[in-house]
Amino acid sequence: MGAGHDGAAREMRTRLEAQGYDVEVRDYLKAVRPVGWLVKTCYGGMLKRVPKSYDWLYWALARGGLVWSLTKFFCTWARPALRRWLARGADVVVSTYPLASQTLGQLRARRELGVPLVTFLTDFSVHHAWVHPHVDLHLANSDPTARQARHLGASRVIVAGPLVPGRFLQPSADARRGALRAELGLPAGPLALLSAGSWGVGEVAQTAREILATGAASPVVVCGRNETLRRELSAVPGIVALGWTDRMADLMAVTDVLVQNAGGLSCMEAFATGLPVLSYRSIPGHGQHNAETMEAAGVAAWVRDPADLGEQLRAALAGGGEAQRRAAAALFRSNPAGEVDLLVRDQGLPAFVPTRQRRTRRTAGALVASVAILWGSTGGVAMATSRGIGVVQAGPAHAQDVFVVVRPDAGTAADPVVLGQLRQLGAGVVVGRHYLARQAPSVARIRSSGLPLVELGSKSVRLPVRGAKDPLVLVADRQPDAVDIGLKWLHDDRLLVPSVVVRTPADAAHVAGGSIVLVDARGQTREQLHAELAALQAAVAAHDLRGRPVTDLVDTAT
Repeated sequence: MGAGHDGAAREMRTRLEAQGYDVEVRDYLKAVRPVGWLVKTCYGGMLKRVPKSYDWLYWALARGGLVWSLTKFFCTWARPALRRWLARGADVVVSTYPLASQTLGQLRARRELGVPLVTFLTDFSVHHAWVHPHVDLHLANSDPTARQARHLGASRVIVAGPLVPGRFLQPSADARRGALRAELGLPAGPLALLSAGSWGVGEVAQTAREILATGAASPVVVCGRNETLRRELSAVPGIVALGWTDRMADLMAVTDVLVQNAGGLSCMEAFATGLPVLSYRSIPGHGQHNAETMEAAGVAAWVRDPADLGEQLRAALAGGGEAQRRAAAALFRSNPAGEVDLLVRDQGLPAFVPTRQRRTRRTAGALVASVAILWGSTGGVAMATSRGIGVVQAGPAHAQDVFVVVRPDAGTAADPVVLGQLRQLGAGVVVGRHYLARQAPSVARIRSSGLPLVELGSKSVRLPVRGAKDPLVLVADRQPDAVDIGLKWLHDDRLLVPSVVVRTPADAAHVAGGSIVLVDARGQTREQLHAELAALQAAVAAHDLRGRPVTDLVDTAT
């Protein structure tokens, strides 16, 4: 969403292909169709018509809370498409868009992405959405950018510089300057290039008129795809208004200063060209944040007061921006694609960077709050799930089947006799956090026997015991509520709610066709568990039923 993200992706592809990689570029918003189109439309509408609303949204996301939780929830919608894209195989995945980084980070957290994951930070400022703790490497444009990323929790950050096509890095020939200006239809004298991004948003028309009024330079305005803006400014004598163009390198070679309002790709290209950069009337949100960070990096001046515009323009035109040009040139000290290649070849870097539990719990807690608000009340959700909505059920074809899960005590489920009974019933085994931590050998034996593992429902973090594409999560001793449904959406879980609970051999008599049976063997010996399973096997045979794996249960819509 925005030419800056797309441009960075294209240049990364070009450089990686030059290093021998076969690169495929995907558009993240196509992973959330048709919602992606709506998001892009709303984003553009806010910037063009209600910029203060975008400013509020930008900083609300930065503060975390409900808005940030809803954003992460939105990112879960893209996971199925990203899984399909990644199924073709890859040696490394690089994101140039913050929401893509969030979805990919979620897949990494679920251990569904086993190759190195890189985020290239296209902007100078770093927003909350840019950083995910499960991303192996964040590539930053500058030192202030890297500091912001680390402050937000990035595990590893390298200052690699901007991604700019090579044509911007080639020195311009002064001898061709006049001829090139004539070819582009530009006047003589000092020229201020005004870039408004691909959408032409912000106070562009006012800025152009103010530049013209200073008398310091003639404005050359690149209006992007905003044809209305181009027509408006074309009618003003002294202003050159251009539409979408692929000749930005030539324009930067023949103009004398760049005035910009967003801090995007045009700034990076100007830094590569050696063109002084002024930030002026920056758009709310990331535009102002970028202006502040670029000023802190010493690569661009931020004109906050319109009364200072003329003075700042004259200073830049007179060579006063030499220190900024040197600082900007120093940004290109590394090759971001080279850093990606080093990451792929570095066998010492772990492919998985675990999240601190405290951060995960805080994130999950925030998401829980947002989901609860969306659903209205936990009571309503509990009522719906009690009727089978949002949980797995036996389908019409399973009228003579029973589905068994066992919640064992330490080590009892790994007993060879018990394992044989479980296999006959097609039973799943419930594995909670403490069982996983303390009974690793038992879990390994259960896995090797082919029995499905079922996670124990938790209101904090799902366990890394993924044995199936769509994990089953047991919710026992209560009805699922809005928290469970929210985490189900976040993790692509399938909720399992027992209809019969067996705690003694006598309880097995309640089994009927289509039952989901929980054998609650906590605190029991292996002999007691063996007796309960034997009684269950007898009840199943007496009713002419058969045990089926819980993985055959059908999920229902929520």
